[in-house]
Amino acid sequence: MKKSAILIISTFLCLLPLGCQKKEGPAEHLGKEIDKTTDSVGSKFKDIISETEEKLGKATENLKKSVDSFGNRIKKDTKSSDQDIENSGK
Repeated sequence: MKKSAILIISTFLCLLPLGCQKKEGPAEHLGKEIDKTTDSVGSKFKDIISETEEKLGKATENLKKSVDSFGNRIKKDTKSSDQDIENSGK
């Protein structure tokens, strides 16, 4: 008798928390949806920022190459002009 009483009480105590769970109300459901949306937007912003950093890095590299190339052309043209001036003076 004691064993069956202990078994019944143990089973009741194990199942008790299942019956005590509150159902999710509309405000709690809305809150969870807001959390999901916030996480999703945050993730998208991180992706956009990462893509922007990558594109800015490439644009900076391209600009640097263009400036270097332009500078080299100016140096080359300047040397040619200097040589032309020196040769015309002789």
